Amino acid sequence: MNEKKKQGLIITGGDTPEKGYIEHLFKDSIIIAADSGFDSALQYGIIPDRIVGDFDSLKNKKKLKEIGRDKLVIYPIDKDETDTEIAINILIQEGIKNIIILGGGGGRLDHLYALFNLFERSIHPQKWITDSFVITAIEDKVILEGFTDCLISLFPVGNTACRMESEGLKWSLEGLQWNKGDMGISNLVISDPAYIKMISGRLIMIHPLECRGITRE
Repeated sequence: MNEKKKQGLIITGGDTPEKGYIEHLFKDSIIIAADSGFDSALQYGIIPDRIVGDFDSLKNKKKLKEIGRDKLVIYPIDKDETDTEIAINILIQEGIKNIIILGGGGGRLDHLYALFNLFERSIHPQKWITDSFVITAIEDKVILEGFTDCLISLFPVGNTACRMESEGLKWSLEGLQWNKGDMGISNLVISDPAYIKMISGRLIMIHPLECRGITRE
């Protein structure tokens, strides 16, 4: 894989965002399609650097046969890890920890929950983008630009209690401590820019796909 590319992009099965929202991510990423994520990659007009899985849910198996075997990582159907987990582990082995997942919208509830659970791990995705929503990991400080009037929801992940500070939210996070099971649903962004800064622990933030403009400090 190209050592200059320090971002990993995993296209997984399920509903994916429209190309216009995410095509800027293709240029500088190592792209791995997880099983039926290959179908989505073809719809985007790209050939991934790697294609992994058991290919049980892949529709375009004919196209797969045209791909060089050096791009394929084939696993049996009966395995302990999901195809997305396998893709993440490949990126981690390549030294890439900045990982974004595309897809996973709709479909089975257990598959959705499995993707959410990836954010509980010490090495976890930085972002997950479905056809409708974006899930972003917050570990330090994120600045939200162009989010005015957007609803965001926040959930603690990991094993450390979350303490935060914020600016530009209708309901401030100042002075709060969240543990597992706590949450902040449908907070409203009321100024531009706004920010959320972690004092301890980490959060995931869920917001609509149309709300974009997150930078980290």
